[in-house]
Amino acid sequence: MSGKDIDEKVREELGEWYDSKILDSWKLLKIYRIREALPCQNKSDLRQVSRSPEEREGLFLAGDYLEIASLSGALRSGRLAANTVVKRLVP
Repeated sequence: MSGKDIDEKVREELGEWYDSKILDSWKLLKIYRIREALPCQNKSDLRQVSRSPEEREGLFLAGDYLEIASLSGALRSGRLAANTVVKRLVP
């Protein structure tokens, strides 16, 4: 994807949050391309956690290794673990 394509896509996405007048005043400064930012994942690796995050009583697991290896996967896993903890602790 070219830098121009990335800029257009970002502006399209941000257009859902901000007024176009604001977006028009923004200038793209730099694009960083980070090689191997995420591990190689096969389609079969891209699945949701199918088990409880509670490994054993009182021990809860969270992390991107339980989900899609990404920041989003880590956050989803943490949220799932936190919700499970709350369910166990709150009567």
